[in-house]
Amino acid sequence: MRQVNLRVYEEVQDDVEAVLEEHDLDYLAIRDDGDEDEDPGTLFMFPLPSEAVSDVFHDLTDAGVSDEAYNVLAKAEHVETPNYEQIRKEYSNELRALSRRELHSKVLGMQWPRLTYYIGTILSVVVATAGLLVDSPAVVIGAMVIAPQVSSALTMTAGFIHGDWDLFTGSARRQALGLL
Repeated sequence: MRQVNLRVYEEVQDDVEAVLEEHDLDYLAIRDDGDEDEDPGTLFMFPLPSEAVSDVFHDLTDAGVSDEAYNVLAKAEHVETPNYEQIRKEYSNELRALSRRELHSKVLGMQWPRLTYYIGTILSVVVATAGLLVDSPAVVIGAMVIAPQVSSALTMTAGFIHGDWDLFTGSARRQALGLL
């Protein structure tokens, strides 16, 4: 289950409320008057079954919520609201599909920090070399397990699919430099 915090501007507030009510979601709306740097808006907070994230966010996007909107999607430990159990049952038989935003966050979390990436590469090369010298396939396989290249290959592919060219080029660069 997820806890969603979504801040929207006044012009789409009614449309967002309509989407949440259409899905029978229990929500809390907190009015924000903004300041000199930010327009007034409303912060919506609502629990959501994990399986419903894609459907609800698709409808919110259709309602005018932009990708740049303030949006926090977090795991929730426990939910008690009047309609949550009914909503959870509606989505309980569905296959869990990650929303585009969730997938992008998970992909970014897979990236190794630059220094750790290169230290991991050097360490895996040393372990693989030792495995070859002692003729031990288990040690060579262990070197493949600790090698960070798999994560950069996955993030490169995900960056291409999502159109995140910074992620794609950064991962491709790490792959190329890892070969040297």
